[in-house]
Amino acid sequence: MIQSQNQTKAQFQELEQKIENSFNNIFNTTTYPIKEFPKFQSQLNSEIMIFILKFSNDLQIEMAINFIRILKKLVQIHIEDQIIPLFNNLNFYDQTNGCSKLECFIEMYQKYIKKSKYLLTSLYFAINLIYPKNPQEALKDYLNYLLLQKLCSTNILKQLFECFLQQIDVAYYLIQKNQDSSWKKIGNTLKQFGDILINLQKEQANNNIYLEFTNVVLTHFKNKYQEFYNKWAKEYKIPFYLRKVKMQKEYNNQILNFDDNSIRLQINSQLEEQLLHSFKEFILSENIPFNLESLLENFNSENLEIQDDLGLLNELYLTLDPNDQDIKMKIKQKILQEGILIFQIINNQEVNQQLSHRFVISLFQLHQKYHKMIQICWNQNTYIQSLLTNVFEELLNFSDQKLDFQEYFVLFIEQEIENVINNQNDNQYLGDTVQLLLYLSEKNDFTLYYQNRLAQRLLKYYRILSSTEFYQVYLKTESIIIQKMSSLMGNQSIYLLELMIEEFSKSRETIFEFKIENNKQLIVQHPLLLKQSDWPKFQYQQIELNEEFFIIGKLKLKFESQQDQKFINWLDLLSYVDIEYSKKQITLRINIPQAIILFVYQYKNEFLSTKMISQITKLQEYLIIQNCLEMKASNILEEVVIDNEKLYRFNEEWEELEDQKINKIIITNTQIPILYLKKAKSKRNLNLPIEAFILKTLKIKKTILFQDLVENVKQYTKNTFNEDIQIDQISTIIKNLYERNYLDIDASNPELLKYI
Repeated sequence: MIQSQNQTKAQFQELEQKIENSFNNIFNTTTYPIKEFPKFQSQLNSEIMIFILKFSNDLQIEMAINFIRILKKLVQIHIEDQIIPLFNNLNFYDQTNGCSKLECFIEMYQKYIKKSKYLLTSLYFAINLIYPKNPQEALKDYLNYLLLQKLCSTNILKQLFECFLQQIDVAYYLIQKNQDSSWKKIGNTLKQFGDILINLQKEQANNNIYLEFTNVVLTHFKNKYQEFYNKWAKEYKIPFYLRKVKMQKEYNNQILNFDDNSIRLQINSQLEEQLLHSFKEFILSENIPFNLESLLENFNSENLEIQDDLGLLNELYLTLDPNDQDIKMKIKQKILQEGILIFQIINNQEVNQQLSHRFVISLFQLHQKYHKMIQICWNQNTYIQSLLTNVFEELLNFSDQKLDFQEYFVLFIEQEIENVINNQNDNQYLGDTVQLLLYLSEKNDFTLYYQNRLAQRLLKYYRILSSTEFYQVYLKTESIIIQKMSSLMGNQSIYLLELMIEEFSKSRETIFEFKIENNKQLIVQHPLLLKQSDWPKFQYQQIELNEEFFIIGKLKLKFESQQDQKFINWLDLLSYVDIEYSKKQITLRINIPQAIILFVYQYKNEFLSTKMISQITKLQEYLIIQNCLEMKASNILEEVVIDNEKLYRFNEEWEELEDQKINKIIITNTQIPILYLKKAKSKRNLNLPIEAFILKTLKIKKTILFQDLVENVKQYTKNTFNEDIQIDQISTIIKNLYERNYLDIDASNPELLKYI
């Protein structure tokens, strides 16, 4: 038995010597192993296998471990005697030619690991017995462990890290100077080194070896970004600062392109925290030029520089942090602020077409400004689009006793139509502005209101333009508006409007002629044949016709009987007549009540009061007053005031008539008797502007007592919107801001509000 043990010991020692010889042949040659090495290593592996298999299962594992211990001893000696001196000779503390030194480290490490495959051939059976899943990877990890264990006991790793960070800074400098070939060479070395250290860091985490490589790199960039922030925030304007930050992020993505991107992501996150989040107070500040508010205010679709600045803001803030409420709130407040300034255009002003035209165009331009901003700069950001929608819904869906957007919008449309009729080139907004109607909360109510105004326009321009070439142009313009409304609001609510225009487009003018020989006057009657169910309700007015108009009543009945579901119920107030005044070669186009009044003067032209005219014509006096004023405005009647009573007579001489109107048609205004329907006024929601005012006040004062803030808010709403606000509503708004972390309440004094 003793002889057998001695024999086994002798065999083990012989194999140990062979392993040492094989190791020396692999690691201590200047070239890769010669062709005989693989054959020799395979033979050695077979001998080790035969030796191990002599033992029982448990002893086989123990013997395999003994062979691994031999390998460990040899590797440790090699690292101590060969590798460490080589690393020390590189002197990483001296960072001159740092990139070359990193390359030398990479080359030596790769050779060290590459030779492990030859070791595996020699000891495959022993290693596979202990690590059967992946013996080659196990051997590589073991060699890395032994190398790092030794390196961690020296200053070499610290020197390596410092050399690596110094070359990082060099690469950033070169890339800023556009020296592509130089920085890419360094960048490739940095990538190889980084990949090696990151992999080693992952592999050795379970062996209680911590390289701290990631922490060292992150600390370096943390200090670097703090220096940047301290310098850039003072020296650079906001747009240039953001460009500098963006370039740093792009440099990170190019230089820190390790296979494992976790370090790059952490550094970019660090950049965002130190250079972006910290800088946000400058962007939101109202005291710094070129802040967010300035960028928003000065935006236009042709200023490419501001577009780039806002696009950068979107890329660096809104895209990275979709939940950033500070910037979004600032954008919303700015849109609302600009909208309120536009509303001040019409504050305490008399409503008219010119004012309404300027007001609606200003609102539309504001909408288009931010709509284009969202498209061009903010990459169709849906949240910013919702902010724009919310602001315009609030701006357009309120009214007080003096302001109603529906009314201003319709007056704007009517001004644009007049521009078209007058062949002016100021109607480029006509179709596009209709999209503002999308923000109305009560579209059906608006449609009803618009139907009334459309009816009045159709009747008005039929009377003025039906005998001219502009009539079809006018109808086409109305159709374009209705088509645009239909595409936005749906055809169901707009259908009646289309029928009204269609009825006028297809109708043919019907003319009746008759003469009054004694006065040589020609009367031409233009009846309107309209489908009653498609139109708004009209005020019915029964008029007793003069003898001269008696035939009209018969013709009315005749034509009613010939029309399918159409009536001339409103003939007396909506139809008109042409009366030729032979003496001056002028045709007077007036409505039926005006014609009845005019015939009062055909036999005796003397001043009459409206009461006397009413007794003669049987027309109601309010109708006479109204029409006399319209005829006076057209110089058809003269007016005098005697004993505070207005008297009228026919203006025979037309002294004030301009020469160019001779031989032309004089058309009077007329009141169209549509029963006027208008939407009910709704109370304005002032929550948003009050929120903005409270936050602005707190930002300036930092702290304020609740009661003082209430008084400030009340004064603000009274001066700005001419509205009184209750303390309960202010309390609700403050509570909402507190719950959303926009303000804080002092713990010791609940009445004291603080800005966050």
